[in-house]
Amino acid sequence: MIPPCAADTGRLPPGIHEATWQEILVRYGFNARRLRLLAGFKAALDNLRQVGCARVYLDGSFVTAKEIPNDFDACWEMAGVDFDALDSLQPTLLDWSHRRAAQKVLFGGELFIAESAADPWGTPYLEFFQRDRDSGEPKGIVALSLGDLP
Repeated sequence: MIPPCAADTGRLPPGIHEATWQEILVRYGFNARRLRLLAGFKAALDNLRQVGCARVYLDGSFVTAKEIPNDFDACWEMAGVDFDALDSLQPTLLDWSHRRAAQKVLFGGELFIAESAADPWGTPYLEFFQRDRDSGEPKGIVALSLGDLP
């Protein structure tokens, strides 16, 4: 279940908050911009599920109280993923060049491997996403099991 955002920061409380696709749609699909971003996110998830990915984490301004987010940020667990199949099916999900420009065009957001380094100190994206990039304060993210996708 996705808890309410904090009134003072607009962010989720710290932690990984489990959600179903339906919960994500209801909570975050409240305007046309967000619905377009969710459609792109779902397209990426469908590709990842086809190649064996089991779990994805949603982050960024998309999971805050911000009414019109620019995009979404997500990371996916690599356990079980057939990278050759992913490269054949949707190589854009493995393209992090030009600040992930191809991902942004195709999906409306950026998707990283959860275990890969997000910064020069080697912080994995899954951990990196749980800190506010400006203040360093802990914040929450949303987890989705791809086996539950419609």
